[in-house]
Amino acid sequence: MKANLTHATRALLPTDIKQGLYDRSSVQCGIVHLGIGNFHRAHQAVYCDDVLTSGDMRWGITGVSLRSSEMRDKLTQQDGLYTLGVKDGEDTAWRVIGSVQSVLFAPDDLHGAIGKRRIDCSRLVPAADDRRFGGATLGPHEIDDEIGRAHV
Repeated sequence: MKANLTHATRALLPTDIKQGLYDRSSVQCGIVHLGIGNFHRAHQAVYCDDVLTSGDMRWGITGVSLRSSEMRDKLTQQDGLYTLGVKDGEDTAWRVIGSVQSVLFAPDDLHGAIGKRRIDCSRLVPAADDRRFGGATLGPHEIDDEIGRAHV
């Protein structure tokens, strides 16, 4: 039987797949990451997962997808969980990453979420370094300096 990775199916994974043993319901949002692509998920989200595993529950991630709703849709179906494979020669070490608590799609979700204060993170707001920012248009909406300073 094939099943999607979710909170409910984690226990069915083989024991050689590493998983953080922390209570995800206790994780607080500490980072809103603009541009939650592969690079972010393979690096910063892994580091945050390590910190959460160490017991510091302040570093959950709310990701904001800027160009496509696909990342939001896929990660939402998987409760924010995904697997990371790390190659070492012929071997691959697999690991479940659980630091992503939610994902928003900027054109659909961001301004409404800020207005309703659904994003309750104030520690860190990093952005993917690809020159899309600085008053960048995000579909029919914009993130401008006023919103950035006042709410995020």
